[in-house]
Amino acid sequence: MLSGEMDLVLETRLGERRVRLKAGETFVMPRGVWHRGLARKPGKLMFITPGAGTEHRPV
Repeated sequence: MLSGEMDLVLETRLGERRVRLKAGETFVMPRGVWHRGLARKPGKLMFITPGAGTEHRPV
């Protein structure tokens, strides 16, 4: 997270897990976990995502 603040919402076998991400912090998403981001404060972030096998679905 370069600036701003967001919640990462991960869908796990046990239900939803939320991780708060603030400016200057990083998070490594576990492989194969469906997730989405919810902006709490406007900002900028950088994604590094391998392209092969990446799937998207409507929100």
